[in-house]
Amino acid sequence: MNRREYIRRFLVLAFVALCAVLLVFILFYERIAPMTEVIEDVVMEADVTLRSFNYTETVDGVAHWTLTADSAAHDFTTEQSVLKNVRMRLYDQQQLGDVVLTARSGTAHLPKQLVVAEGDVVIVSGNGYRLTTNSVIYRGMDSSAGVIVANEHVNITSAQLELAGTGLTLDVAKKTMTLEQNVTAVFYPQQIERGEH
Repeated sequence: MNRREYIRRFLVLAFVALCAVLLVFILFYERIAPMTEVIEDVVMEADVTLRSFNYTETVDGVAHWTLTADSAAHDFTTEQSVLKNVRMRLYDQQQLGDVVLTARSGTAHLPKQLVVAEGDVVIVSGNGYRLTTNSVIYRGMDSSAGVIVANEHVNITSAQLELAGTGLTLDVAKKTMTLEQNVTAVFYPQQIERGEH
């Protein structure tokens, strides 16, 4: 075999080998790329639904408040969770004791410590106060124990007090409350028994 024929065969084999390597690379790349795209789409757009939800916010290793629900659907895009049968407990608020909020539904944006509770909202303190309204917003970053805001009509009762009004702002840590409109109050000199306690 002469030298020219040898070079020609070598070039043909080199060309075939190069084509084979490119073909393998293209086939391998085409298989991996769509899988990566699908995984990215699932992570970015997927919603997670939980049968039960339990979240605890801690401050310096101590439980500050807990949020639970019978079910939750989380949207990763908005970082919000839609909750059913909400129960929230603010721990050890000094004279108030534990403050417990219940509602039929709600939404939570945990990075901002923002919880919206709606439907038959009841807030009960350990020392006997009971607040009822249709919806409230808890803003955990607005004060050391959070601020509860209700834009609708609220009723507040205790063993010696009946208070009602519209537009509530309650700073839990400072134990200060503001009612903005249509305020009525009845104070009883002696404690009375209430069926709802």
